[in-house]
Amino acid sequence: MSHHWPTPLKIYIVWHYESSEGGRIAQDLFRFFFRNVETDREKGIGIPVFYRRGEPGVPIRPIHASEATSEAIAVIVLVDEFLIDACQADQDRHWLQFMGETRKWVDEDPVKRLLLPVALCREALRAGLPSLEKLQAHRWFDRSAEYGMDRFSKCMLHLTIELTASMASLLMSQASSFPEDKPKRVRLFLSHAKIDGRDVTLNFRQEIQRTRGLCDFFDEHDLDIGSDFELALEHGVHNSNALLVILTDQYSQREWCCREVLTAKKKHLPILLAYAVHQEERRSFPYLGNVPSVPFFAADSSEAVLRVLQQILKEILRMAFWRSRTEPLNASPEAHDATWFFPNPPELLTLLHDCHEKSGMFPKKIVYPDPPLNVHEKGVLEMVLPGTSQLVTLSQFLAEG
Repeated sequence: MSHHWPTPLKIYIVWHYESSEGGRIAQDLFRFFFRNVETDREKGIGIPVFYRRGEPGVPIRPIHASEATSEAIAVIVLVDEFLIDACQADQDRHWLQFMGETRKWVDEDPVKRLLLPVALCREALRAGLPSLEKLQAHRWFDRSAEYGMDRFSKCMLHLTIELTASMASLLMSQASSFPEDKPKRVRLFLSHAKIDGRDVTLNFRQEIQRTRGLCDFFDEHDLDIGSDFELALEHGVHNSNALLVILTDQYSQREWCCREVLTAKKKHLPILLAYAVHQEERRSFPYLGNVPSVPFFAADSSEAVLRVLQQILKEILRMAFWRSRTEPLNASPEAHDATWFFPNPPELLTLLHDCHEKSGMFPKKIVYPDPPLNVHEKGVLEMVLPGTSQLVTLSQFLAEG
């Protein structure tokens, strides 16, 4: 069987070649969505990113000329005075033609294509460009005026959050396994201990409600009086796109918090741990491992909340991208029972649960994202796996052909 399949999502970033701010934003978006070529510490998602910035007097290569496949495409347009002037006063009509063709191409298949305008200046909303007519734009210029000196990094936080939410929704809606009852907006389940985590969680809720494309499940708000909270919490996890764990001193001592984590793990739901322990944990919950975590300091809560939201959305998009890539192979008759594709490195809990769900049978191969597990961790997993089962990363799987 050939192990090759299309990339499920590609990103195009459009800006005018004279815009230094547009170029800087494009470079940061490249690092965030694809990878940072300058350091291994800052890993991107691996989604291919392409530029369209034009050159003086040269026709701009149309995006549709490069994309004849059925993959999802997101086109991010950074709109400032340079792009507006080029579209309105371009004598050879290159920019006006490019923008018009791009809008027409996106409108031909709105289910799989997104056009995402970013207004770098207020004039972008008043310019009346036909190619961006009736499209909601991200208002970069509002944040820019609000933040002053630290504006660029904070504006990038807001921008990446909204763009990632849009792309995650696009990818998840393409999956054949995507339930119809899932929300169109990205929903985060806010898992917290009320005794010492409620106030911190309310900070997250406040920012989520201000952010386009996001909603949440918060038990205090979403559980009706008289409802069966066991079923409601189970349903809440099932119908969320990710579990945000606000880890405080008392979190691991709360039975329902632990249950929420176990439910999410068994469903292979994206999980992010926001580490907000103030003094100590008497005992950490052992199944909180094998997920990304970020420190959370309430003292600088506004920016800290944004960074947590950015990272959990990045994890949602990463896992949606993984599932979209592996879904064609997972659905093939010859691979369905012989190969499992895990969006995270396997652990004992997920291995044993999936084995139980599949009549006690392990597959020949368990494929997970790079990098490979170290030999000691792999050895622990192999204690429960039969000798016929093999743990391999995606790159190893592809190399085997």
